[in-house]
Amino acid sequence: LRGKIYLVVGNGWPDCTNVQDEWQISDAGEKFDQVMAHCRQPPIPGHLSLNYTSCTGVDGVAYHSPKSIAVGVNQRLYEELKGIWEGSRPDIAPTVLMMDFPGMELLRLVIT
Repeated sequence: LRGKIYLVVGNGWPDCTNVQDEWQISDAGEKFDQVMAHCRQPPIPGHLSLNYTSCTGVDGVAYHSPKSIAVGVNQRLYEELKGIWEGSRPDIAPTVLMMDFPGMELLRLVIT
């Protein structure tokens, strides 16, 4: 899969997937923590790990769009993955990251 971008639609395999999809979060830092907690879980044999970085939420009366939260989540994810690549951060378990608006730098880091 390295070097490719895949589209996965739905979750038609609930008995063989381990999914993180906490999507009703309005804070990018909190969502990033959910993503990384899932990334650092030990793999479950015979299961595909799906990890959604996308979310949307309401903070008081303010609505936070998926794109506005993605900016913060993706920046944190870029820094974390760069640190893993450079050896300064602990590795993560194999997982499929589902991202909103990842941007070219994050995509380059993932597929390089």
